[in-house]
Amino acid sequence: MRPELKLMEIIEKYLNNTLSTEDKQAFEQKLKNNADLQEKLAQQKALMQGLERFYTK
Repeated sequence: MRPELKLMEIIEKYLNNTLSTEDKQAFEQKLKNNADLQEKLAQQKALMQGLERFYTK
């Protein structure tokens, strides 16, 4: 799997609260000091919220 797709999968699991405790802690540690990762998280969250609003109308 391409690294970008793997990262998107991890972010999605983080937002859906389906990461293991260990993986969640590792992700949050990376998130603290990585502005690019923070931006990707924000974008993925906005996308998922938009899709949720679209499909729940």
